[in-house]
Amino acid sequence: MTFSTFATGDVDLVRLDFPPASAVQVLAGWQSWLAGADETPGDGGSLGWRQPELPRAGDLSGGAGPGVADAIKAAVGLPPSAVQNSTMGHMDLVMYLAGGSSTPAPRGFVAGSDVITTVDSAAAHAIATGIGQWPAAAGNASVLVDPLGGAVSDVAAADSAFPWRQQAAVLQWYVEPAGNQIVAANKWLSSAHHAVQQYSAGGYVNYLEANTPASRFFGSNLSRMSAVRQKYDPNGIMFSGLNF
Repeated sequence: MTFSTFATGDVDLVRLDFPPASAVQVLAGWQSWLAGADETPGDGGSLGWRQPELPRAGDLSGGAGPGVADAIKAAVGLPPSAVQNSTMGHMDLVMYLAGGSSTPAPRGFVAGSDVITTVDSAAAHAIATGIGQWPAAAGNASVLVDPLGGAVSDVAAADSAFPWRQQAAVLQWYVEPAGNQIVAANKWLSSAHHAVQQYSAGGYVNYLEANTPASRFFGSNLSRMSAVRQKYDPNGIMFSGLNF
């Protein structure tokens, strides 16, 4: 394999916090801003919120942090409750995104995903409904919304195993349950899937869920994946946890 590398540089980290009740407007405005964002490494960032905490919109950019923050505020149409804009070197950013420690404590999640075809107002309401079904008194559950625009869509759906090239975003649902909350966490995950079902094209294979068919993760590419596996690994040595 031949790799094309590029030099690292300082990166601006931008985060805007908004009032909890504004989640739908924030998500819709963030998607509107994304439509005109530059296709550069890091642009697009992610949006997430925790139940019952604040929705947050964020982005990574090279030296353009204040301008990005202003653009997101304008697209959302609401003043944020807090704004963070800091410049980090490459490894400082890696550490920040990894949780801030080189020796993090082990963490356990109940998690799942949905690939959303179009994030419009109706889909935003459905996402907010999904996260809102986790009881606030039970601690924090989260949904992270990662965009699928930009360079992701430059590759045809059939040109790699990852089929979700023309969809809008990946939702990552997760909760860190206490030992007695596992059943409740799985029930919440099912209800979150149900809330966005009509907007969901499938799931992201990095979030395997029990009793879920492989077609949910590979879509129309599943038959080719099965043929490749049968040809090169008929005995299932490279077991992935998916039965196909």
